[in-house]
Amino acid sequence: SDVRLKDMVADFPLGIDELMKLRPRVFRYNGLGGTKADGREYVGLLAHEVPPRLARYCRVSVDVQLRPEDTTPTKVMMLDHSSFPFVCVNALQQVEGRLTSVETQLSDFLCALEGVLEVGMATGERARRHPSKATIKSADIAVKRAESLLSK
Repeated sequence: SDVRLKDMVADFPLGIDELMKLRPRVFRYNGLGGTKADGREYVGLLAHEVPPRLARYCRVSVDVQLRPEDTTPTKVMMLDHSSFPFVCVNALQQVEGRLTSVETQLSDFLCALEGVLEVGMATGERARRHPSKATIKSADIAVKRAESLLSK
């Protein structure tokens, strides 16, 4: 919505770290607190298991009559899922950034390896035609560069 309608505007910092801590569960309601014990299975999150940094944005405490005979309300935790799509947006952006970084590193590595192989092949060909200490040393250097790249 329009920024003019808001008092505070800040980046929402939560993403992949919090998302990876969530544990989707399969459950049935037990009939307490106004739920219907119909045996149907649901998928969701347990409010108690939401990571603390995310809980700040989504966990709420509500008063419910846990059992019909209860005379005082019981506080239970519920989840407001409205922040979850934004956690997912941030997580996707973080994963995309990591993937781009890995692609760049892989491309750089392959280019360097290609250069080492070309030097090694040219040096090896020269060494076959004209064996000398210099061509053997160049071949050794090319092998060491290749080993160095492979160890990264």
